[in-house]
Amino acid sequence: MSQQQEQACTFYLEDRMYALDVQEVQEVTKSLPITPIPLAPSYVKGLINLRGQIAVSIDLREMFGLPKLEVNEFTNNIVCRTDGILMAFPVDRVGEVVENDYNLFECTPDTVEPKIAQFMKGVFKSPHDILSMLDIESILKCLHQHGKALGTEA
Repeated sequence: MSQQQEQACTFYLEDRMYALDVQEVQEVTKSLPITPIPLAPSYVKGLINLRGQIAVSIDLREMFGLPKLEVNEFTNNIVCRTDGILMAFPVDRVGEVVENDYNLFECTPDTVEPKIAQFMKGVFKSPHDILSMLDIESILKCLHQHGKALGTEA
């Protein structure tokens, strides 16, 4: 892989493809039991035990204003670790790992809903698709802001 390429783990919410930098993704898991967190924002579904590690389950659909996904035994989680915090994102379906050419990277278009755009780094355009790259740091920042507002740490 050249320095002009970035690998991304793709997934779908509804019919839209999103991605996270593959270096931020720890693993993909099936649905796990969730322990609710009292007074947490509605997009924080709770905590999951991932082989002894605690992860915060964050519903990107709710953050983005999309219809609710019914989580079941077939639901996958994209698990990411950043700044020592483990986060699990339930997704409609997992895609594949793709290589993106930096020459095809563009800023987030103005036509993207502000609720979604605030969590994006930008997009990779190809002749067949547009890949929306999410910014894990902005998701974490939102989680920290709500934690402080609740008087707790995220």
